[in-house]
Amino acid sequence: DYISNPVLLDGHKFDMRTYLLIASTKPFLVFHHDGFIRRSGVMYSNNTHSKAAHITNHKSQDKYPDHFWGFKQLEEHLYNNNGFPKDFISKDFHDYTKHVTNFVFQAARARLKRRSGAFMLFALDWMLDMDKGIHLLEANGNPSVVQYEGTGLTPHIWNDMTELLTNIHKNTELVQNPTVGSGFAHGGWELIFNEAEEDFLDNNYNPCK
Repeated sequence: DYISNPVLLDGHKFDMRTYLLIASTKPFLVFHHDGFIRRSGVMYSNNTHSKAAHITNHKSQDKYPDHFWGFKQLEEHLYNNNGFPKDFISKDFHDYTKHVTNFVFQAARARLKRRSGAFMLFALDWMLDMDKGIHLLEANGNPSVVQYEGTGLTPHIWNDMTELLTNIHKNTELVQNPTVGSGFAHGGWELIFNEAEEDFLDNNYNPCK
């Protein structure tokens, strides 16, 4: 088990995916986007030996229905069935994962290769516990860019990403002085770090903020 007291969806284990997009490496421009839920098709218990009850990735779950959920669907379920605040996903989870996503980027920043015109996409997977704790499980490079039925996420997340990258690297007049402080976003892609702000505003990253 990743955690001892995971929140369950009607007895089923689940995890949550968000995205980290490094849209530019010279300078670094880093974005966050909400993702989707992956629900196990097999009832969970601490004693079960079923791999499908513990592992929620699509490869092990593709034969089960109702595997993918959207964030809004999860938020309503947690409120109605698990005693979570009504806006827990859209506020608490969203704000926390943005902060941790930036921390993950900063931890790897010095080791990333920098090339003009380059970008990188990562998927971050999370779990919730019954005490409303949010746990980062892992970060995955080069995640699948496919259709996720029932999430309300695709294809617009990929269309927006492609448009954002094109604007940053080619149609630069459409992305002038994007800043975290101004709340710059393109679709659901929210800017969480701009290296230029660090350089010109003397605003170095502080993990405690």
